[in-house]
Amino acid sequence: MAGRRTLLLAVAIPLLGWGTWKALELRQRLRRIESRITFINGKVTLGVGTEAARAAVLGEVVPEGAVLVTPPRAEVDVGFGGGGGLKATGGTQISLPRLGSGKSTKEIELKSGALFNRVDGSQGKARYRVRIPGGQIMVRGTGFFVEVTGTSSLVATRDGEVKVSLEGKSARHVVVGAGEMVRMDPGSLGSVVPVGERERGLFANLSRIRELNAEGGIETLKVTAEMLEKSRTGRVIAVALPGGESMTFGYCPPGSFTMGSPPAEAGRGVDETQAEVRIGRGFWMGQMEVTQVQWQVLMGTTLEQQRAKAGSRALIIGMGEDHPMYYVTWEDARTFVARLNAAATLPEGWEFALPSEAQWEYACRAGTNRPFGHGPSLAGSQANFRGNLPYPAGAEGPFLAKAIAVGSYAPNAWLLYDMHGNVAEWCEDFWTDLLPGGVDPLVSQGGDLRIIRGGSWYTEGKACRAAKRRGVKPDEPAGDRGFRVAVVPSRS
Repeated sequence: MAGRRTLLLAVAIPLLGWGTWKALELRQRLRRIESRITFINGKVTLGVGTEAARAAVLGEVVPEGAVLVTPPRAEVDVGFGGGGGLKATGGTQISLPRLGSGKSTKEIELKSGALFNRVDGSQGKARYRVRIPGGQIMVRGTGFFVEVTGTSSLVATRDGEVKVSLEGKSARHVVVGAGEMVRMDPGSLGSVVPVGERERGLFANLSRIRELNAEGGIETLKVTAEMLEKSRTGRVIAVALPGGESMTFGYCPPGSFTMGSPPAEAGRGVDETQAEVRIGRGFWMGQMEVTQVQWQVLMGTTLEQQRAKAGSRALIIGMGEDHPMYYVTWEDARTFVARLNAAATLPEGWEFALPSEAQWEYACRAGTNRPFGHGPSLAGSQANFRGNLPYPAGAEGPFLAKAIAVGSYAPNAWLLYDMHGNVAEWCEDFWTDLLPGGVDPLVSQGGDLRIIRGGSWYTEGKACRAAKRRGVKPDEPAGDRGFRVAVVPSRS
């Protein structure tokens, strides 16, 4: 009897071990061919193989080969076994093909809708091939947007580069650099079509998907001192305004940078002599220029009334709730800030303010030392300025001759929009001929001029450089002059 038990155990134990090993192997194999879907909100419809379409379940693990359809108002994450993911917005239809376990590239087919990726760029391991009617996009460790309609495919990048392989008789590759956008028509035989104002407006809305990015995200909780003090780039907070409006701010970390421009920079002014600056504490810069609706809920006046107050007979040059406010003096901007401090209470030790000149340039550069936050040149498709006069040899674009909706172009690395062009922006500082250096410089007294930064829809490319500065009378409004607000450590 004992011998029989011994023999039984001798056979059973290896079989049990083999079975466990095979089960684990099968599990790993299944994991390799699974997609993961997480709902942010709304509902999605799922079809797998020949199965009838059905509603997917929150957090469901879905086999590749499925067809995912997101209705309007739905937002989901589509991931591939932990190697990054793609966010699908409402109205998207994508197919997830089955791939062999030995392939590292994940491929999806986008038939309609929009995608935003959140690949971990620090590792750069996840790689995707997105097939679209106008070609296919190879993506690795970068932030990108894809919007597909029945007539064209739009591709824009937030950072890094995306290689687009265009299909057609003359197939070729196009590299879309940081902050750039291209449009492709299915019947274009592999050519890139110029991007118009309508497409830029479309991406103005699409780009707000960044708020759901794993690298950042809008804080819906009450803004606390700890939240303001201890953060990271890519983080965004929202502050409620009267009337149901809100204002969002992107984080700018403490650090050092060289303010001004090097002698060899084309278009450099004599007032741009470089100075070393250290930002001792992080602050939060308004993601967008102050809009006309934000102005109206706090100040109670419309753009037309503001223009009349300024005594101007000029035309209204760009009007809409999401357009930047202009015909604003420096004193007007400071009055807005004072009312904002009264309407939206911040934690002790923090306040709303116009950014200092140093804070403005630091935020504009977003950790770079190039003429523009996104690179060495400014093409006509990258900002709202005199696009027919790019810098220094960028591709020409349209001259729209008006202010347009804020956020119509890709943001910089700290998720700040329109730091180049659209409307010029008031800073807190008094004018000085030489840039102030040191720790958190702020020129709080001086002559009768104040600082304007950023260029506008009216200026050429060289006037939109990060280092370009102007001195303007504080009571002098203009049709291309607005401002943005920052959340900063209290200055008093």
